[in-house]
Amino acid sequence: MMAHGTKHCDPVDFICGPGNQFVAEAKLQLFGKVGIDLFAGPTETLVMCDDSCDVEMLACDLLG
Repeated sequence: MMAHGTKHCDPVDFICGPGNQFVAEAKLQLFGKVGIDLFAGPTETLVMCDDSCDVEMLACDLLG
């Protein structure tokens, strides 16, 4: 809807944001019709720490 527009909404110029494999596929299909930020795939995160790590900093790393 955002890329093509509707009776009540004009099409957008640019689509950005995170997503899953379905969002990545939708962005691939819209490439050339509207601007997109990037073709991102699933993200894998690994944080290695021990009992001396700052728990709040670890939580921030995982959320980032």
